[in-house]
Amino acid sequence: MSSSVQIPDQLPWNPNNTQFPSIKNLPKLPGAPEDAAWVWGKDDELGRLNLLTPQRVKASTAEIETGQMVRLDLPLTVPEKPAFDREVFQHNIKTLAADISYDDTYTMNTQSGTQWDGFRHFSHIDSKLFYNGAKSTDFLGPTANHRCSIHHWSTHGIAGRGILLDYYHYAQTNKKAYDPYTTHSITLSELQACAKAQGLDLRPQFQGGDIRIGDILLIRSGFVERYYQLSSEERYAAATRSHEALCFAGVAREPDMRDWLHDCYFAAVAGDSPTFEAWPVPNHDYLHQTSAVLFTALAQANTQRHNLTILKNAPEKAYHVPADFFSFGFETAFFHQFDTELSENIINSISSRMSKPLIIRIGGTSGDLVRVNQTQEEPARCISGPDCPYSSEDAFTIGRSYFDTFKRFQSATMTIQAPMSPVKPDSKDEDWIPNSMDFVQQAYDALGKERLNAVALGNEPDYYSYGVEQYVDRALKIENHTIEQLGLEGEDRRIFELGDIGWTVIKQRDEDGEDFGLRKIFQNELNANGYGKYAAQHYYQTDEGGKYDSQALQDRLMNHHAITERFPKMRRGIEYIHKADSKIGFVISELGCALGGPPISFAGAFGAALWAVDFHLTAMARGVKRVSNTMRPEATHSFWVPNDMGSMTSGPSVQGVFPAAAFITDFVGNGDSLGKVIEIDVPGTPQFFSAFAMYHLQSGKLARVALVNLKQWDHTSRDDRGSAEVILNVDGDIGSLHARRLHAEKGTSAVGFDLGGHDDNVTWAGEQWSHTVDGGKGHFVDGNMVQEKVNVEKGHATVSVLDSEAIIVYFDQSVSLLDLFQ
Repeated sequence: MSSSVQIPDQLPWNPNNTQFPSIKNLPKLPGAPEDAAWVWGKDDELGRLNLLTPQRVKASTAEIETGQMVRLDLPLTVPEKPAFDREVFQHNIKTLAADISYDDTYTMNTQSGTQWDGFRHFSHIDSKLFYNGAKSTDFLGPTANHRCSIHHWSTHGIAGRGILLDYYHYAQTNKKAYDPYTTHSITLSELQACAKAQGLDLRPQFQGGDIRIGDILLIRSGFVERYYQLSSEERYAAATRSHEALCFAGVAREPDMRDWLHDCYFAAVAGDSPTFEAWPVPNHDYLHQTSAVLFTALAQANTQRHNLTILKNAPEKAYHVPADFFSFGFETAFFHQFDTELSENIINSISSRMSKPLIIRIGGTSGDLVRVNQTQEEPARCISGPDCPYSSEDAFTIGRSYFDTFKRFQSATMTIQAPMSPVKPDSKDEDWIPNSMDFVQQAYDALGKERLNAVALGNEPDYYSYGVEQYVDRALKIENHTIEQLGLEGEDRRIFELGDIGWTVIKQRDEDGEDFGLRKIFQNELNANGYGKYAAQHYYQTDEGGKYDSQALQDRLMNHHAITERFPKMRRGIEYIHKADSKIGFVISELGCALGGPPISFAGAFGAALWAVDFHLTAMARGVKRVSNTMRPEATHSFWVPNDMGSMTSGPSVQGVFPAAAFITDFVGNGDSLGKVIEIDVPGTPQFFSAFAMYHLQSGKLARVALVNLKQWDHTSRDDRGSAEVILNVDGDIGSLHARRLHAEKGTSAVGFDLGGHDDNVTWAGEQWSHTVDGGKGHFVDGNMVQEKVNVEKGHATVSVLDSEAIIVYFDQSVSLLDLFQ
């Protein structure tokens, strides 16, 4: 396109020109408001869309690299309650002929959700004129016509080069966080700083900048992300505020912003805020009406895009992941109930994926309450408690046959908990130490030296009435008696698991310190003997009760931020312990997604599986050495139920959460595929998407990448299942990659085949586990592993991760860069 300058007074303007007048040099138009840019002809109905000439549209295609399409609209049902008292979207199905033919009918306000503000939407308030002199009588009444109707835009079409300014991400990463539901004004200088961070110069091209005539400006202010964070009740309350109280973030109403928007000659502007400009507007001086060329859209992709980068070689901050990172745990009083063929097969299925024995933790609240009774015939007998014989807080006596269960699971080693009975602080040693040592000795005799991984010194001492000093005293007594009784010498004495602190310490800890955390007990000489092998903490994601619906699943479990916000509180203890004794590994010895009796559809289904994947990968990327997933038959978060004791099951069953175990152990790898891991920074909406890279331990080369899409979806969702599109840039010499999926066709509510049949199948790489079908051994539904080839063309590879799905991408050779573009 040859260079040509538009003369201001030479009307109508030629859209093919390459330079146009600034707002200060606009011609004065008779009968038009000041600064009106009605310059494209007296009958024009396109405004700045005239700038989308065939030449410019064609030129914009030269910048296409991947050809991926991005959806810029929200589902018709979002927002579920529109602001400004606009009507709620309604969808009905009309029967034309029963079982044969149906129609859909929609009732909607086109301004309620995603929309373009047409030229009929907002007038110049003082003159009551719309674009190009149109009046309200052109829209309503006996003289109504099609002047300035938005259908003219449709006839012309809107296609061009987009300029995305992700201001919300810029603000978050530069300590300028704000709530998009408040009147946060985004100034021009802030947009310029945001653009600079993205490598853009916001000056027009003829001034040496990156903005071309006819570009379409997109500003992300964070409204949509914040919308999905809120509960349904919070969204409704925010939308039904009075007109005067409605607040939204948006561009600032300032002369510099108005002039810049004009002088760049954008064809259109759009944003994810309902108002585009910061709301409310002082003195009703709306940006909508002072420049009639401005029109906005509320836009957000249903398909996610993520802009990430990882190097081909492991960075220094990568953490070594032990081969025995993944672990199961059984509540002490219920351990014997897992003495079943189903449990044996399941544990063998997971341990066979590992190059070191799977570690099983036997412990929990009941582990401090058990009393050994050598004359008792049955394995365990509940003698008291709040819910005998189902609760972990019930007290049991255990007989000699109980310890036969330790002979099971020969592919695994075990951590056993020495009972530290919750007696009064002034109790004598003989009141509890003999029972504790009796338990340890019999478990040790059944296991043998090689299968004893560790001895835990009690459980959740913060739960009881005695303080830190009393706990340390008791723990050291157990330690000394165990060493003497088992005849341990040298390095064999470094066998103790210290702390096992309850999760409420993490939940409630403030910034100044903790009253019963790991750091506190280590400061009180818990490891005075130097025999500590692990320092242990417990973790549950939620115990809040209340609703257990899809929104709670999204807010409380399938939310990466809900996990990561707690790790800094644990980090202080981890760092302190590492400095005190670098040989001690930090482990999460008791993990569950939820307490408080949630239904299986919340705690034991596929949504919980995705939470488990996200949690384990997050933990390993922060230096945690092992995570043990605790179980008892009555707990709905259990990976499987071994018998008919389940509170919501009728018999043995593998639950929908279980395949997460196979995903996690496969990501850890075994043998030569073991490695070091990092979490990949995800700009934009990290609470619903996470990514992790595993590097070969020896070569340091990229081995595999895990992508976890936490956007909640199940078969009852009103919207179609969305996805995250991931574009990988790899070395040209790699012919292909391959990917495996953790998937449930039904979505997050899938509870597994045993509980729901085929519709509730949950598979990892096509493999399913079922008591009914394979006895827990696992089988490939279609006979073979399912993995898909990811072709690499010109250095690009594309992977799609469905909402509520996780995948591992395997790299057969080294790669130089992995980029995920938005």
